[in-house]
Amino acid sequence: MAKYFTEYNYIGLDPIRPNKINYPFLQGIVEALPINNDSLNLCFCKDSLSYYRSLTLVFNETNRVLKKNGYFIITEFVGEYYNNPIILYIRKSVRRLIGLAQGRISWEDTEFKFRLRNSIIKSIKKSNFIILKEQYKPSEKRMYIVLQKLTN
Repeated sequence: MAKYFTEYNYIGLDPIRPNKINYPFLQGIVEALPINNDSLNLCFCKDSLSYYRSLTLVFNETNRVLKKNGYFIITEFVGEYYNNPIILYIRKSVRRLIGLAQGRISWEDTEFKFRLRNSIIKSIKKSNFIILKEQYKPSEKRMYIVLQKLTN
């Protein structure tokens, strides 16, 4: 994603440090962001909600680090196809082999599960965000959501 944000100040975050990076990076997890309160204008979550153990923690932490009226943009795969146990097994096996070939341990095996649209929306409604825009693209089995932090 770094190539799309060249004119902005940004920070990448991942629990596993990428092999080759040329952008500001923090090693950490979204459930415990290593970022100061009220310090960001925008958080972007690309296809990774399925990797987090608790959506409640994700939304709480994102809310904590965003400035007043900050935005949280999410893209996520949400089709029923992705909950098929055979597809998940194949996907995990392939990802594990790629990780091993790269000398990395795949953290995907811990709590990985694809989330359905309803569970994502339910978590958003319990959070301190409002949905500004939501779009589902059936051909991609992907949803796009733009959220804004509610002011207290």
